[in-house]
Amino acid sequence: MVQVTAIFVTGASSTGKTTLCLALEKRLKAAGIPVFHVSEVARTVMKEQGFNRELVATLAMQRAILRAQIEAETVSLQKIARLFDSFGPGVEGTPATVVLLCDRCAIDPVVYATMKLDAGLVSSLTSEQPFRDAVARYGGLSPTAYQSSQPVILRPIVVLVTGVKEWQGHDDGVRNLDDPFEVTEYFRQTLEKWNIGYEEIGENIKNIDRRVDWVLDIAGLNG
Repeated sequence: MVQVTAIFVTGASSTGKTTLCLALEKRLKAAGIPVFHVSEVARTVMKEQGFNRELVATLAMQRAILRAQIEAETVSLQKIARLFDSFGPGVEGTPATVVLLCDRCAIDPVVYATMKLDAGLVSSLTSEQPFRDAVARYGGLSPTAYQSSQPVILRPIVVLVTGVKEWQGHDDGVRNLDDPFEVTEYFRQTLEKWNIGYEEIGENIKNIDRRVDWVLDIAGLNG
């Protein structure tokens, strides 16, 4: 039996999610742990489909981001299954664990939809089966990863990154400019609504190396 530790890093803009993910990837690779990194999907969707932050309050933009995020996660899980298949059951050298590292998750577009759209439109977004499947994955209710020649157990860890006051204010023309502390409360409410357990990090730990240690300790991957 092999394990996929799935780390989903979520939260408001300008809270350090991408910095944390890149540092986690570097540390895990240095330790010889295979990492499948799903980088931020929203910016790619916005660039390729002509969206901008002025359109954040549209169902079309949030649905496009939601579907692209879920597709990216699915593709990575399929790659992980193929990796294990390439070794075969009991083959020496098969990794004991693999990490799926996601810079954001399908909760993000639902949070922004909840903030900006009426309840009926949000419901149309969250009623899609791929979203329900993703929620089951984040909540640990879908413990088996994609079919492989050997049992693969998925262990999810959701990390909610909250705001640090001195990190606010940078505007790159793409970032959402809503108050990150208010947005964080929407994230908490949404995660709790869908019964997704999560760990929070923010003002309590600012140093990037300590942040990485904190996540890896939770994941049981630190040393």
